Amino acid sequence: MLGASTVRPFLRAVSGLRFFAAFHVIAFHTFQAGKLVENEWLRNWVGAGYTGVSFFFVLSGFVIGYSYLGQLPLPKARRRFWKARLLRIYPSYFISILPGLVAFIWFQLSSGAFNPRAFGGASLALALGQSWYPPIAMLWNPPAWSLSVEAFFYMLFPFVAGSVLRVQRPGRIVLLILVLYCLGLSETLVFLHNKPLSEYLAANSTLGDFSTEFVKFFPVMHLHEFLIGLLASRFLTLRTELAFFSERIGSALQWLSAGLIVGICSVSPQIPYFLLHNGLMAPLAAILLLMVSMFPDTVLARFFGSRPLVVLGNASYALYIFHMVLDRLLPDSYHRALVASPLLPGALFIAGNLLVSVVYYEVVERRFQKIGRRVLGIH
Repeated sequence: MLGASTVRPFLRAVSGLRFFAAFHVIAFHTFQAGKLVENEWLRNWVGAGYTGVSFFFVLSGFVIGYSYLGQLPLPKARRRFWKARLLRIYPSYFISILPGLVAFIWFQLSSGAFNPRAFGGASLALALGQSWYPPIAMLWNPPAWSLSVEAFFYMLFPFVAGSVLRVQRPGRIVLLILVLYCLGLSETLVFLHNKPLSEYLAANSTLGDFSTEFVKFFPVMHLHEFLIGLLASRFLTLRTELAFFSERIGSALQWLSAGLIVGICSVSPQIPYFLLHNGLMAPLAAILLLMVSMFPDTVLARFFGSRPLVVLGNASYALYIFHMVLDRLLPDSYHRALVASPLLPGALFIAGNLLVSVVYYEVVERRFQKIGRRVLGIH
């Protein structure tokens, strides 16, 4: 049934890749979208850190498909699945927006004025709905907009799982991935059809009108990324159909997809920003995730699946959701030092985030998940 994930081997390399995606996002925010990095190649790579969120969307579909596409989505199991996913993301999400919520309540009480729009936005954020109204998508904790999108994926998954299971032929899966990919990028271009070409480039990504915010944050605009990951996971249950894939081919595809992802990020200023933001590299992410899962004994898969990276991968959600909260707690002297000489303050900030996230995962998150599952009856 859908409420409890099918027991399958832990994908160690996927956990390591999850960490690298989170690290890319944090480097992007720490070094101000790469503006504080002198080396051009590294500056471009850091400046493309927002693509880590797109990688997360593909990874989310892949992992959920791998874990839950074991049986048909029976209606009775939907609530169990939704409770399991809510338990996974909401407690840490709520903690991450709590400082903003407290400040909001304090301001409303001290001002003595009731603002319906402000309360409406606050209600959306509390309900993981802020991305449905893009102007407030980054309210209180900017990275949390992607959790609003993930919540949409979770709500939708039980209704599409049966259709995905009925796709039995690898060729048909590939065709569906290509169709979704083309449709996803096409809708991005359609909504931005009136923008001049110069505004598509990554160097001109700080646009703030409603149409660009809609393209960046509205959940439906990212659905193809999740579905590509979901369809890619289908290959893992059709391994007998992929017998022609040798470990050598799998290793080559791992290096090729990883290399292309890094290479594209390193020339990101020359690539349309909105396409990169909305899944231009989704097929490459799906190939990498699939190949390291199918061939876990290759050099690259063993690296991503090494114990330190698995530990960091387990803590990557906390790393992602809390890093900007921690940044706001630091004094102005840190931010001045970061601008003056970025390397040491930035490295110390990231290292501190890693430590806090691992401790939080081991001490708080794991225990809370265990208690929550027992209370909610999730097995």
